Amino acid sequence: MYEMSKWYSITSSRIKTLNECKKCIAGRYSSETSGASSCTQCLKGTYSTEVGASAVTVCKTCLAGQYSSATSGVSCHLPFNLGVFFGIFGLICGLIGGGIVFYRRRKKEFQEDNELTHQLLSETMDERAALAEDRDKLQLAWVVKYQDISLEAAIGAGAFGEVWRGSWRGIDVAIKKVFPSMQELMEMQMEESDSESDSDDDNNYSSSSV
Repeated sequence: MYEMSKWYSITSSRIKTLNECKKCIAGRYSSETSGASSCTQCLKGTYSTEVGASAVTVCKTCLAGQYSSATSGVSCHLPFNLGVFFGIFGLICGLIGGGIVFYRRRKKEFQEDNELTHQLLSETMDERAALAEDRDKLQLAWVVKYQDISLEAAIGAGAFGEVWRGSWRGIDVAIKKVFPSMQELMEMQMEESDSESDSDDDNNYSSSSV
C-alpha cells in the first residue's frame, strides 16, 4: 500500500491507477489525503528539500539576508550586492597593488644597502692602503742612518751592549750599541774563515802561476 497523502496521480482519458502516482518533488507538497492530481508549490521566500512532502510546514522560510525568488524553491540564495562585489574587488586590487609597491620599495632599499656596503668596503680598503703607506713612511722617517751618528764617549756598559754619548744631526743623544749574539758571532767567524780560505787559495794560485 502507498501512503496516498504523499502521492498525486496523473489522470488520463483512459486509465487512472495507483501505479501512476508519483511523489511530490522538492519544493512542493501535497496535503490531500487521497486523489490529489498535483502538488502545491512552496511560496516565494520559502524552500523545501524534502521529496514527497505532505504538509506546508516543510516549506521553510529563508534566513535573514537570503532570498528565494521563485516558487517551488529548493534553496535560498544570498542577494547579489553590486556594491559589495566592487568593494571586495577593490580590496583585492588594493592588496595586490600594496604588495607590489612594498616589494619594489624593499627591492630598492636592498639595492641601496648593497651599494652603500660596497662603497663602505671600498673606502675601508682605500683607508687601509693609505694607513699602510703612512706607516711605511713613518718607519722610514725613524730609520737612523749610521753616518748621521757621531759617537763621543762610552758612558755605560752591560751584558748586552754599551751606552754612548753622541749626537745625531746636531742633537745630543744617548746611543746604545748592542753586542752581537752568539749566533751572529759564529756567523761572523764563519764568514771570516771563508774569506781567509778564499784569500789563501788566491795566493796559492798566484804563486803557482809565477
